Amino acid sequence: MTTETTAAFKSFADFKKRVQVGDRLHCDNFNFPHLSGPRTVTKVQTNAIAVTNADGREIWWWYTKASEVRIDGRAVSAIDHAGTPAFTYTFD
Repeated sequence: MTTETTAAFKSFADFKKRVQVGDRLHCDNFNFPHLSGPRTVTKVQTNAIAVTNADGREIWWWYTKASEVRIDGRAVSAIDHAGTPAFTYTFD
């Protein structure tokens, strides 16, 4: 993890600006708990990031609107249509 990602995120734009290839994070998937676990950022684009899970499979998160994201310190949560987190990425 880089020094830039150790500080709390101020906004979704701040997260998108600071996330880098090689950052390690933990995924909590609330809809599919068996998909939760450690991740490593492998690709960063302006509209998405790709992460690999423990078995080496690459998973893409195509960014949603900032209004559908919740920031809590070093955790970023995607909010579903019911207003609850679908998944949360927390930086280690």
